[in-house]
Amino acid sequence: GLITPFQLDQIHLHLQEILLQEHPYAHIDHIYSCTTTVYRHGVDTRRKPRPGMIYEAMADFGISRSMVQEECCWVGDTATDLQAATAAN
Repeated sequence: GLITPFQLDQIHLHLQEILLQEHPYAHIDHIYSCTTTVYRHGVDTRRKPRPGMIYEAMADFGISRSMVQEECCWVGDTATDLQAATAAN
């Protein structure tokens, strides 16, 4: 509830612009975000520390659970990021 979906889109566009300035051939395949503001147990599997967004990305990019440790990395800045990554293997 701190920013609007439009503002979030603007932040993502700005991040992509910065990336392109640094590396002209770089691209972001997809940005996953969860805008649920209140965690309700059992309702939103995408809200961290639940691994829903990770599973969604795995499905989108054809990555099986057995491939995760070999093919993927996870970058985060909070304990819930680590918990979500751990829950997804």
